[in-house]
Amino acid sequence: MRPGAKSHEINPDFESAQFNVEEAIAQLQRAAEDLAKLQGRVPRLPAPSPEPARKPAGTDWVSMTQAAEIAGVHLQTIWRWCNYRGLPCTRPGGTGRPRIRRSALKAFIER
Repeated sequence: MRPGAKSHEINPDFESAQFNVEEAIAQLQRAAEDLAKLQGRVPRLPAPSPEPARKPAGTDWVSMTQAAEIAGVHLQTIWRWCNYRGLPCTRPGGTGRPRIRRSALKAFIER
């Protein structure tokens, strides 16, 4: 309310603010309707069911840390060998921690 205005007087600023709020609400409603129409057109894909991360069977698999200890090098060197030098490693379940076959590591070191 304006300073000095009586409580029964109408504030002109309030009326314009009320109009802007109503306009904004109408715009939001139109946008929500447009979005609902678009969502009806977009095919919904089923959510992928993540495979539980599991270790490969057998004791022939070693972790990156174990591979570094076996090879006598730094852990980062093992990562580089996997990424740039062709040391085969796998992520069990597609998302697990990388594992290396012990036999592949020994063959890689010997070459």
